[in-house]
Amino acid sequence: TYAAAAAAATDTAACVSGGGPCTLDEHCQGDEGDARAGTCIVDTFQCECEREYAGPNCKQRRKSQSTALVLSALLGAYGADRFYLDYLYLAIAKLVVTALLCLIPCVPLWWRCCCSSPYDDRGVELNPTLICCVFYVPFVGVVAWWLVDLVLIGIGYLPDQSGCALVATF
Repeated sequence: TYAAAAAAATDTAACVSGGGPCTLDEHCQGDEGDARAGTCIVDTFQCECEREYAGPNCKQRRKSQSTALVLSALLGAYGADRFYLDYLYLAIAKLVVTALLCLIPCVPLWWRCCCSSPYDDRGVELNPTLICCVFYVPFVGVVAWWLVDLVLIGIGYLPDQSGCALVATF
C-alpha cells in the first residue's frame, strides 16, 4: 500500500493538499521540520496537510491572502503583489508598464509645469489635451490593472504561481 500511495502522489495536480506517501508523521512535516504541517493517516499511509500547507508531503507553505492584499493595496501598481505570489514575469511587466507609462511621462510634465514657462519657445501655450493623453490615459490603465488584482486577491480568486489557493488569515 505504501508503493500505491507513492504512485498516486505523482499523478496529482499542481497544488495538492496531502496524499503523499508516509509511514510516520515525520514524512508529513514542512521543509523546516514543522510538526504542525501535516499528519500521517495510518489507515491509508497518506499525508493529510493542515490548511497552511500544501504538496503531497505538506512541504509547501501556502501564501497568505492578507499579506497579498496589503501588498496589492500599498504597492500593487508596482507589481509587489505579483512578486509575492511568484508571478515573476507578470510582476516585472507590471513594474515596467508602471514605470514607462506613468513615471517617465511625469518627468517632462513636471519640468514643463514647475521649472519652465507654460509656453513653448514660440510663445504658444502648451496643449492640455496632449498632457492628458500622455499622462492620464496610461495612468487609468495602470490603475485598472491594480484594482483588478486587488479585487481578485480580496475575493480569493487569484492563486499563487503553483496553483495553490491563498490562506485567508484575516
